[in-house]
Amino acid sequence: MIFFTKGNWNRFFTHNKKTTIRFHHVMEGLHSAGSGSRLSGTYKHLGKVIIGKAVEPEGKFVKDLTEHDAMDDGFDSLEELMKELSIIKFSTPITPETLGWRYPAVVAEGNRCV
Repeated sequence: MIFFTKGNWNRFFTHNKKTTIRFHHVMEGLHSAGSGSRLSGTYKHLGKVIIGKAVEPEGKFVKDLTEHDAMDDGFDSLEELMKELSIIKFSTPITPETLGWRYPAVVAEGNRCV
């Protein structure tokens, strides 16, 4: 399962979100998408998402993300993306030196905003 905040999931429908930034490798293919916490069991199934090959197979440091990267990820600005990254609870803190991967992402047919 791939997790999204509800707001980030909705960006597929409201902001033409084309990519998802992940801080671990993700396999290509069809994935279930969820929101919430898998650890606490308080997650909600959002639908299905299709993930493509990493845009930069070697990854990209957070400090090197651009306005274009942010817009592809459904944000209005790089500042808005950085704010989102600062408030999401990850297993390790996200710093400018954190390596991430941008993946093409498309919501599978029949899914919608929550």
